[in-house]
Amino acid sequence: MNPKSIRLMIIMCLVIGLHAATGFAGDEKSDKLIQNVKNKYDKLKTFKADFVQIAYWKLADNYHEQSGSIWLKGKDKFKIETKDQSIIANGTTIWTFSAFNNQVIIEKMTKSGDIKLPGDIFLTYSEQYESKYTGEEVIDNNNCHVIDLTGKTDDLFIKTIKIWISMKSGMPVKIEQLDLNGNKNTFILTNMVLDDPVPDDLFDFKPPESAEVIDMR
Repeated sequence: MNPKSIRLMIIMCLVIGLHAATGFAGDEKSDKLIQNVKNKYDKLKTFKADFVQIAYWKLADNYHEQSGSIWLKGKDKFKIETKDQSIIANGTTIWTFSAFNNQVIIEKMTKSGDIKLPGDIFLTYSEQYESKYTGEEVIDNNNCHVIDLTGKTDDLFIKTIKIWISMKSGMPVKIEQLDLNGNKNTFILTNMVLDDPVPDDLFDFKPPESAEVIDMR
């Protein structure tokens, strides 16, 4: 999977979970839970969490797992860090650094066609999916409400999205998406920290001197 695909999936899944809203047509209970998540997100100044991504590719019958951390500040600053890759955005510029290739790709956020800001993703998904409350489950000793998002049309690439919302924190702790080809992406969030001070320089990046730099701005 290329770095841009990884970047999009991570941000899309986390933002859908964090920035859901009543724009999703659904039953009363799911609407209320989603509204509560939206209210929490709208008040957040910063967010930090560790995550595990489990990707299942149906054609190859293959699983791939990676772990990392994500930081969000405001609506347009983020940092995603895994063992092999760092993705940093300061609101105007995105750096994608591959430790394996020792390569940095630099892009303007407005020119990056495969990335949307949180609000853009929210608007797209709220118009295309219906929500339904499906019950309660326990995730790592965490009692959760479960909500299913189902595409309103058959031609959507992401067919379904499932969100587990912690009863204790009111925040999503697990997000699962199934695409048109039967591939499944699952994100599990742990060690969430809300509204702790995060310096702006966390969202800037200086490439290593030995790295290959591809500047696409």
